[in-house]
Amino acid sequence: MTYLLDVKHVFKTNMPEHLYVLSQEISEFLKLIYSDVCDSSRVITRGSRRYFLTFINDYSKFCYTYLLKSMDEVFNWFKVYKIETENQLERKIKILRSDHGVSIP
Repeated sequence: MTYLLDVKHVFKTNMPEHLYVLSQEISEFLKLIYSDVCDSSRVITRGSRRYFLTFINDYSKFCYTYLLKSMDEVFNWFKVYKIETENQLERKIKILRSDHGVSIP
């Protein structure tokens, strides 16, 4: 049995109800993709890559991770991800959800 928490009742927000997409509504690949950029300032790779970018498919929970030298590379890697996944699955990304670059120190 799956229990879903309806975030509308947890957080007070001005966002309209129709913008909430719950996991129970996701029934196909690429309908909802979560993305985040993380700073791994304590660990830098041999190629001087300090950040990593993730794309997680809500339906399959499959995750792509890209290592970045700077935040400027995010859009270029998104284009790579978009082309690769849409060609593989022969579907279009419908919703991309992120935190809009907000980071918590």
